[in-house]
Amino acid sequence: MTNGLTITACIVCLIVCVTADCFREIGCSRKGKEFEIGKRWRSREHQCHSCKCVEAKKYVLECQVAIEKKIKDSVKKSKLSAHFDTSIQYAEDEDVKITEKEAKDKKCPPTKAPTYNWATGTFDPITYKTVYYYYKRKESRCCSRSVHFTNIHPSCKVVKVNKCRSKVVKKSNPNERCFMSMSFKG
Repeated sequence: MTNGLTITACIVCLIVCVTADCFREIGCSRKGKEFEIGKRWRSREHQCHSCKCVEAKKYVLECQVAIEKKIKDSVKKSKLSAHFDTSIQYAEDEDVKITEKEAKDKKCPPTKAPTYNWATGTFDPITYKTVYYYYKRKESRCCSRSVHFTNIHPSCKVVKVNKCRSKVVKKSNPNERCFMSMSFKG
């Protein structure tokens, strides 16, 4: 019996964590007080939420850029098969950090197209990579500390413990928790 209750409690905790009611805000301040990255506080606007200051990437632009990279062909190909072969390769994507000020004016450079080589009758090989430009900013990530129960079994009822917390108990004995079927969101 105790193992069953322990497993049920673990499943409830897991579901509450996964379905938590959360939101994000730019910046980490409350009533003129600026919080450092990693610090936690309780939201005054959303009294049942706990907040944490984090450093987050704000992606602002995605560009495809041609890079100088020689392609090594280890297999000798016929001239006919070279006409149908693609000469375009892709390198690993790259994240590039810029300032928030640079982000306002940042534009992608023109994308270079493969060049046709008249001597060989093929396109010269070209390598592209995708570059993601971002800047870092402080964000508040706030999540609910309360659970809202719905679809409660008829033999159970919800009892408020305090402003941000409630529990499900048996109707026949309000001192005993009810573990019947129900839905909830945090």
